[in-house]
Amino acid sequence: MLLEELGSLKMEPKEKVKEFNQRFNHILKNFTAYTKPHDSITVDYYTSTLPTNIAKFIKRAVKQTLSKNCKEAIDVEKDLCVIGVIVDDELVKDSKDMGKRS
Repeated sequence: MLLEELGSLKMEPKEKVKEFNQRFNHILKNFTAYTKPHDSITVDYYTSTLPTNIAKFIKRAVKQTLSKNCKEAIDVEKDLCVIGVIVDDELVKDSKDMGKRS
């Protein structure tokens, strides 16, 4: 049941990575030492729940632990915000284009 919950978890469009990390880790805390998935599986679950524009950078970074992946996701989100505006889970390169999206 916890694995299903973990697998169905998705980051909400306007949710910050830090907030999502808290939700993800809250679910992990419900696992016992015997039922908790291996780190590599946990990392796979984590990256699959992130928006594509963040997940592709996390997968490329190949961090071995969940905590390193969580930190990397926060850093990527900050970088994406610096180079553009994230609107409805979509990166818009220029804030003038926000009204031009289809």
